[in-house]
Amino acid sequence: MSPRPSRLPCIDALKAVSSQLIVLHHLAFYGPMSDTAYRLAPGLVDWLYDYARIAVQVFLVISGFLAARSLAPHGRLEISQHPLLVLWRRYQKLVVPFAAALLLSIAGAALARQWMVHDSIPRRPACCSSWRT
Repeated sequence: MSPRPSRLPCIDALKAVSSQLIVLHHLAFYGPMSDTAYRLAPGLVDWLYDYARIAVQVFLVISGFLAARSLAPHGRLEISQHPLLVLWRRYQKLVVPFAAALLLSIAGAALARQWMVHDSIPRRPACCSSWRT
């Protein structure tokens, strides 16, 4: 594989706007804050619910484009010699942020369970129901 290609400002801008729309969609629709937000700005919350989730498709298209660009930077697939090595490197690159996000989500749910009761907060796992937190 070739060295990392240069950044594309348009792609970076699409990713930034899409990520913020997805965050706003989640804040407006999930969790205890959504009930209050809807009373304050029902039109905005309805718009975020209906249209902001479309930003996920932007991420899917961008990820396909960037994957093709990195695997075939000159219009020709460059992993034919060592495809398992390429997969292993990609796995190593993605597993760390995924594991961090998973651990932060588990810790956040554990903290939220102690502070409030809401349908959006996941219950304690059955294996841990006898544990004290």
